[in-house]
Amino acid sequence: RYLAEIFELRQLSSGAELILDSPEGKASGAAVLGGAAYGPKSGPEGFGPLPGAREEARKVAELLASRGKGPVESLEGEGASEAALVQALARRTPLFLHLATHGFFLETIRTEPEELGPSFEPVTRGPGGPRRRGVAAGVDPLVRSGLALAGANLGANARGEDGLFTAAEVAALPLEGTSLVVLSACETGVGEVKNGEGVSSLAAAFRSAGAANVLMTLWPVHDDQTRAFMVRFYELVLSGVEPALALGQVQREFLADDDDPTRRAPAAWAGFVVVGR
Repeated sequence: RYLAEIFELRQLSSGAELILDSPEGKASGAAVLGGAAYGPKSGPEGFGPLPGAREEARKVAELLASRGKGPVESLEGEGASEAALVQALARRTPLFLHLATHGFFLETIRTEPEELGPSFEPVTRGPGGPRRRGVAAGVDPLVRSGLALAGANLGANARGEDGLFTAAEVAALPLEGTSLVVLSACETGVGEVKNGEGVSSLAAAFRSAGAANVLMTLWPVHDDQTRAFMVRFYELVLSGVEPALALGQVQREFLADDDDPTRRAPAAWAGFVVVGR
């Protein structure tokens, strides 16, 4: 049996969170991003479209609006850009921030780009193609991890935006008071362990920016299955279930799904983790 079947699990980024209260903030409403227009995919390392992410973002926005959680700002297509996201967060610190897109974490390499193993077919929320380029050793992991936003396949534009929103940029966001950030993308919890600092990752950057709870992923996740997982997760959270406990309940529901055996596989549900207060 899996631990999720036996225990209610809560994960903290440090032991201090057992005694610290969440900071007060003036957060309200929600910001939801999904279905970003990455631009034409010119090579195997580009970002492909995620129709499930677009549908997921729309459904999550509808759920949040219907439960009276305040104004919901939706960003999709070419509007799901770095500038649009930063401006939305500058106008209002959201109680809920949902980001459904491609995630990435670049490993450090010494010589040739490493071969990747088989991907989770048919569509995952990570970079496509059989290879993913690494970067030189010693590069800050907060620069090597991030999310793909609109224009990520096009390179830098005239304003200097490249469509890659790195963890280093995330750490500067004003998220004090944000109750929940959902990183509905691949490998958003993957990072590098630093002695005395824990794991340096995209999810850790959102916690550093002030978010009380972050739902992250540890490996590539399936586009369609993730959509169904997230919609059910929000249904529970918006009914008053604590995020960590809502996650456990959805995982158990996937495990018990006799109609779809692919949902029972750990690849479909075990990569999701909630860390927070």
